Amino acid sequence: MNVKRLLLSLTQALLIPAIAGLNALSNQAYAQTLSQQEAENANYTGGPAFESEHTGFSGSGYLGGFTDSNKGNAVVNFALNVPQAGVYSLDTRYANATGSSKSLSLYVDNQYIQQLNFGNGSNWGDWLNQANTMNLSAGDHMISLRFDNQDSGNVNLDSFTISSQTAPSTPVLIVNQQLELEQAALTGGAVVDTSHAGYSGSGFVGGYIDSHKGQARSQFNVDVTQAGMYELELRYANGTGSVRTLSLVTDQNSEQISLPATANWNSWTSFAHTVYLDVGSHSFIH
Repeated sequence: MNVKRLLLSLTQALLIPAIAGLNALSNQAYAQTLSQQEAENANYTGGPAFESEHTGFSGSGYLGGFTDSNKGNAVVNFALNVPQAGVYSLDTRYANATGSSKSLSLYVDNQYIQQLNFGNGSNWGDWLNQANTMNLSAGDHMISLRFDNQDSGNVNLDSFTISSQTAPSTPVLIVNQQLELEQAALTGGAVVDTSHAGYSGSGFVGGYIDSHKGQARSQFNVDVTQAGMYELELRYANGTGSVRTLSLVTDQNSEQISLPATANWNSWTSFAHTVYLDVGSHSFIH
């Protein structure tokens, strides 16, 4: 039997349950988390300070110090790499128990974008979310929240989440050539990661975790000019210590694949799977 090879590199260590089937995957609203940043781990100057006095925060603490004495100076910054131009949402987790709505100013690359309003909560341990959209070009950006002179400040900041509201383009995997999976269309919580060593390309795909079950996926297309059996080779790491499963969904079939454990999250191996493909364009979803 003549089996042609489809090379794919690479997915992340699969700390996952099986992904749900095609129907559940294809009918979800699009919102792809691009970056999550704890405020206390960002860069801050002009008065903001690490605090942990109030409960309910994520991470190790939160940023306080956006007080009247720091008005015009207090700022928090974090870097962001945007894979493609589009509309992005900034979700700020904050606390405000002053009794009235408060504000800070949003800047991108030192350019003023808009004033952000943070509604009042019940107490300083009551963490709320404020979502605002912005248009970003592809490339590196600096996102800043500043306590400008026109702002009222006096909020605590816990974390920032950036999500893309624009569906990514789907790359095409060419037979006998390799596609880095971080270039695939990622949705449902699947994200580009670089926290483990040994990957090829610019990173790997993470986010296949329990909280993203039934949602996380990577998608690419394959153009086939000759019908027959094709071998899909997937490079992955699985440091959980046990076999993990993932659903491989195509426009022709859906099946579960098993990925044995590797020595650790920095140990990468390959999994080969054979599929039959007709002539034409086919979508692959993990």
